Amino acid sequence: MMIRILSIEIENFKAIGHGVVKMPCMLNQFAAGKTDIVGIYGKNGSGKTSVVEVLALLKALWTGSRLNDAVLGDCLRANSGDMVVKAELQYWDGEKEYSLFYEVTLQRVAKEADDGKKYTGVVIQKEQLRAKEEGKRYAQKKILVAYDISHGFKSEQAVQGAVLFKRLKKIFHGELDIRLSQCAQNVSSYLCSTELRKALLQVDAEKGNLVEALRAYAIGKLIIVGRNEAGLIACNFAQPLNIYLPGKGAGQLPLPLSSPGVIPLVAYRFACSAMDSINALLPVLIKDCSISLKSLGEEFDSENERCVRCQLMVKHGVYEGPLSMESEGIKRLISILHLLIGVYNNEDVMVAVDELDSGIYEFLLGEILQVLRQGAKGQLIFTSHNLRPMEMLDAHSVLLTTNDPDDCFARFASSRVKGSTNMRNMYLRAIQLGEDKLDVEANIHSAEIAHAFIKAAQSVAP
Repeated sequence: MMIRILSIEIENFKAIGHGVVKMPCMLNQFAAGKTDIVGIYGKNGSGKTSVVEVLALLKALWTGSRLNDAVLGDCLRANSGDMVVKAELQYWDGEKEYSLFYEVTLQRVAKEADDGKKYTGVVIQKEQLRAKEEGKRYAQKKILVAYDISHGFKSEQAVQGAVLFKRLKKIFHGELDIRLSQCAQNVSSYLCSTELRKALLQVDAEKGNLVEALRAYAIGKLIIVGRNEAGLIACNFAQPLNIYLPGKGAGQLPLPLSSPGVIPLVAYRFACSAMDSINALLPVLIKDCSISLKSLGEEFDSENERCVRCQLMVKHGVYEGPLSMESEGIKRLISILHLLIGVYNNEDVMVAVDELDSGIYEFLLGEILQVLRQGAKGQLIFTSHNLRPMEMLDAHSVLLTTNDPDDCFARFASSRVKGSTNMRNMYLRAIQLGEDKLDVEANIHSAEIAHAFIKAAQSVAP
C-alpha cells in the first residue's frame, strides 16, 4: 500500500485567497526519474508557512484528531467566504491504482467556551472523499463518503448517498445523527472518526479500506515539522528528535537538552535506534561529529513506568560534551536528519518542514538538497528564506509566492530554465525589475528604504 500527495488547493486561509501547490509528480516529472521536492520561496507574510500549516490540518483531519478551532477561527481570511482545502492523492493497494480527491470546508462561527467566554471558532461544514480507479476506460470520480451539515445533523440530509445512508443507519440503529453531532462538537473529521470508519468497513469494504489507508498514511507517513521546534532549540528547552521508522510509523521525541532529564524507557530505545542511523550520516555532513544519549541509570516514575535518566551528548572532533553547548544549526540539523533519511529511502513518505534553512550553513543545505534531488524516493515540501537551494533544484521544484492573493503560487516556466541557468539570479532579477507574468515581489529600491528610515526617525515624538 502506498499513497503520495499530488496537489493541495487552498482557499481563504491567512494570506492565501486561493493557491494550488502541485508536486512535481503531478507535472509528469516523477515518472521520468525527477525529484519530488518542492521548495517554497517568497516575502514574509506571503503564505509559505500556511502551506505547512494546511498539511498539518489535513494530518489532523485524516487521523480523526480534534482541531484547535479557536486558532483556526482566527486563521480564516477576514471578509471572505469559508475556508476550503482540497487534496489530490495517488494510491496503490498492490493490485489497483486510484486517484483520491479529498475536500473539506470550514466555516467561521461564534462560539462560547465552558467558562462562558465567547470566541471565534470553526465548524466542519462539508467533507467528502472521491476516488477514481486508474487504468479503466471512461473511469469517473465516484463519491466514497460525503457529509454536509449545512442543514443540521439529520443524517438523511447530511450523508450523501441514499444506499450508503441506509446501510450506515442500520448499523448505528438510529444513532447516526448523534455521531455526526459529536464529531461537529469536537471539530473532528466525520469520515475519519473511529465509529464511522468501522461502520464503512462493514457496509462497503472497498470504501472502508480506502479511508483506512488514508488514515494510516496520515499517522505514519505524513510528517510535519513546524516552526515551534526552532524555538525549543533556541531556548535550549528541549531537543526535538523527529523519527521515522519504516513499518512502525513516525513521531517526535522531545529530549532533555540543557540538563539531564528523565524519559520513558521505550522512548530511550527509539531515540538510540534513530541515533544509530543519524550517526551514519552526520559525520559526513559535519566532520567528526556524532551524537549519543548517555544513560545515567534507570528509575520509575509516579505511575511505576520504567524510565531512563539521560543526557544528550555530542562528540565533535576532540571535544565531547552536552549537545546544549553546540550551535543552533547543528541542533536543528540533528532534529530533522532522521526524516531526511526516511525521505531519501522510502517512496511513500511525505515530510513538510517550515524554515528548513533555520541556522543551517547555506552551502551544506544546498549540498543536502542536491543529493535529495538526485536520489530521494519520497516527497519533501519545505519553506526557506535562503536562496542557495534554488541553485541546486530543478525548475519544477521551486514554487514562488506572488503578489496576487487569488493566485498565490507560481513557477518559473521550464522553457526559461536551461541546464546552465541560475534560478537564484533569475529570482533576484524578477524582484529587482518586476515582471508582469510572474509578479513574485513588489519592486524594492534601496533609495526608498533609506528615505523611509529617515522619515521614521522624524515621526518619533521627542
